Amino acid sequence: MVEKGTKEAELINDLIDEINFELCVILQSLDYLIPERQIPRIVIRPCYVELLHPYDSAVSTRNRVRLFANKDDEYPIYDKLLKAERLCDFENSYLLELLVTHKQEKSYVFSFLNNSGIIINADQLKIVIVDLILDIIMFNSFSFFCSSSFDRYSVFYENKYIYFLRNKLPCYYDLIFGNFNYYSFAYSARTDDKKINIQNYQKLWDGFINEYYTNQNHEEKPVEVQLMHYIDFNQLPRRMCEQISNFESGTYFLIRIIKEMNNIPDSVLLDLFGTTNCKRGKIKIIKMKELVKYINLIKGGYISAFKVISLNP
Repeated sequence: MVEKGTKEAELINDLIDEINFELCVILQSLDYLIPERQIPRIVIRPCYVELLHPYDSAVSTRNRVRLFANKDDEYPIYDKLLKAERLCDFENSYLLELLVTHKQEKSYVFSFLNNSGIIINADQLKIVIVDLILDIIMFNSFSFFCSSSFDRYSVFYENKYIYFLRNKLPCYYDLIFGNFNYYSFAYSARTDDKKINIQNYQKLWDGFINEYYTNQNHEEKPVEVQLMHYIDFNQLPRRMCEQISNFESGTYFLIRIIKEMNNIPDSVLLDLFGTTNCKRGKIKIIKMKELVKYINLIKGGYISAFKVISLNP
């Protein structure tokens, strides 16, 4: 744990920015691969020691996914905080700790909710957080998991680990056998420190769901609820929800210009937006099949793309 305003805190902030960016890129790809289901977004923010008072009800209701980065001599501090959180009945669906060794040769990732761990190289801190958060996001993309009690979380962890063992799936990291039972499908889909095979990642999830939860049905939320998760929801036109709700059933993308397009040829702007007057904030709704035409602008950071699923019969 670190204090706000220190050099360590600055490094953590930089790390968090990199993680958020990498997750954003991966989730955009998953949006296209999984048209029938909304993929939630998680924005990681630092929460410093002084903000973690266990009796702060505001904190307890906002932070359901908790991740601690500690040096290996800080267990007494962490143990006190962990016990306090349990006494206060914090609503944590995930509680993970990154234990960083002094020599920086190897680090350890533990999940205290089920006593599991993996071993990583010290410079793999960013990618293992991405892998962990990515599986949390995918879990919460299924409506039948979102209402699960803590007991069902435990069953889910166990089922996923058994699936990993029975199918002899690869793991990018070294496992701590004997007490390991927390597993992320991203561990098996990762090909190197810079890349996850997104298609393989999706297939691993599909295979697991089809085997263990085949009788469960995902129910997508109404359009108005989906739009509330849009980061700039308050800047959307008032009639946007009504407009999309009247669309025929299918998957759409809300395209919004987030960076001036001064360097984009007028011919491209006319083709994609029907005008050369493409100022920041301009919004357009497109069908999913049209998204491929906008990929280069998305990759260039000129536009954002938010998936919306119309549920009309």
